[in-house]
Amino acid sequence: MDRLVSNASRSGPDLVVIIPCYNEYFRLPFDLIDNFLSLNKEATICFVNDGSTDKTQLILEVFRALHPYQVHVLILERNFGKAEAIRQGMKYACSNLSHNYIAFLDADFSVSLDEMSRVFSMMLAKEMLCVFGSRIDTFGTSVIRYTHRHYAGRLFAIIAKKILNMKIYDTQCGLKIFHKIVAEKIFEASFINQWLFDLEIFARMKLHYKPSILNQIMLEVPVSRWHESGNSKIRFIHFLAMPLSLAKIWLKYNKKTN
Repeated sequence: MDRLVSNASRSGPDLVVIIPCYNEYFRLPFDLIDNFLSLNKEATICFVNDGSTDKTQLILEVFRALHPYQVHVLILERNFGKAEAIRQGMKYACSNLSHNYIAFLDADFSVSLDEMSRVFSMMLAKEMLCVFGSRIDTFGTSVIRYTHRHYAGRLFAIIAKKILNMKIYDTQCGLKIFHKIVAEKIFEASFINQWLFDLEIFARMKLHYKPSILNQIMLEVPVSRWHESGNSKIRFIHFLAMPLSLAKIWLKYNKKTN
């Protein structure tokens, strides 16, 4: 299904970051990533090239050349979608890297690498096995979202709460960090929908762990900064397919938990 391009041999610290990429040549913030890796010599990033048709692979090879001990590049032979790209990155990290924690971020970096580091530090301090960001615009935070996306997100949150029966404010925030023992379970099988996989992640968490355990190992953390990109890859046809996908998720996981 894929081939690996990497000459990284050092395990780095305890966290590897998965970044799915599909035609990101003009969007990847080169200076931001390069500076982060230069200032954090033990940081490790695994880029997953999800069948890009532009020059995305070129810029990923540059990152790998500049930071050979910090960058992994996983190449998928065709475009499988965001969920599968992240899943393949997770499976690679679990099988081939020594890191105990694995995160994923969106390639638009609406959540920055520095913000991810802050959330990871909180995760370690509280000894959690799964931590996920949420976009709550409160005093002291900088959460910038398009109005229509915000209200669409709140409507989706109501639907998600009904499906999951869990008190989660924001299932769709593009920052999630897992301990390897959790990631191995959650990302073992393919997801039903490439754009609703975050919802399915929580359904799988609930499937594998009792509610009393989840309260001890999983934590939702408001991000201090979220600046939304205007280049969403969700198309109208994806919205048309969502009701059926939501029904499939509800049927699949409610049957298993009942």
